[in-house]
Amino acid sequence: MSNVRVLRLVSSTGEEIVAEVKQVNDKLILTKPLGLAMVPLEDGGFRPSIFPWAPHVAKAEVTVKEEHVIYSEPANDELKIAYAKATGTIATPPQGLVLPK
Repeated sequence: MSNVRVLRLVSSTGEEIVAEVKQVNDKLILTKPLGLAMVPLEDGGFRPSIFPWAPHVAKAEVTVKEEHVIYSEPANDELKIAYAKATGTIATPPQGLVLPK
């Protein structure tokens, strides 16, 4: 889970995706991609929500041409942990190993 990134796609909706990303030539291979949306809270704030993206494809990888991506940036630690939980991968805490006292 070392290369979890947030991508914004060129589309009329400006979809955002979180996935493990590997670049091969002019294509991005997205492993276990999830959609990303901001959900409004009652207090006026927002929280991120992740949901299946391309859930009907036969494999866990989706290939996207780089020209269809507006940006690709590293996910923050909070989103990396949420992504790990949602995809069943192991998340390493940002501060490293935590040992009990």
